[in-house]
Amino acid sequence: MIVLLAALFATLASPAFSQDDELASPKLRIDWATFKASYDANQVIVVDVRDTATFKTGHIPGARSVPLADVEHAIGELKKAKKPVVTYCACQSEHSSAMAAQTLQKHGLDARALIGGYLKWLDEKGNVERGAPKDR
Repeated sequence: MIVLLAALFATLASPAFSQDDELASPKLRIDWATFKASYDANQVIVVDVRDTATFKTGHIPGARSVPLADVEHAIGELKKAKKPVVTYCACQSEHSSAMAAQTLQKHGLDARALIGGYLKWLDEKGNVERGAPKDR
């Protein structure tokens, strides 16, 4: 029994089963310069995965509010736009936005999480839009 439990623990602790390792993948990230060039050229859909109340207090202009819990429900709409998706949140590790990008990628979308997220946007002195999203 102890051997069985040890084997199970080793399997669950292995990198193949580590969601944190998968979420840290560079395949789920987009750097600031690449994002900004694509954003300025209106070549990406920007998705804010923070809660709606936080979104209304300030967000990247033109961003869509799709809280993390609602990402799967927005897949059809995002696919219709036929553009890459950049997700962002306000956590330093981009954990929530990486989870959203991972979900979108698993459904066939080209999606990446913005490195640095909303805090990076603010650090770079990006304009802030408040309230409900406006069309870009």
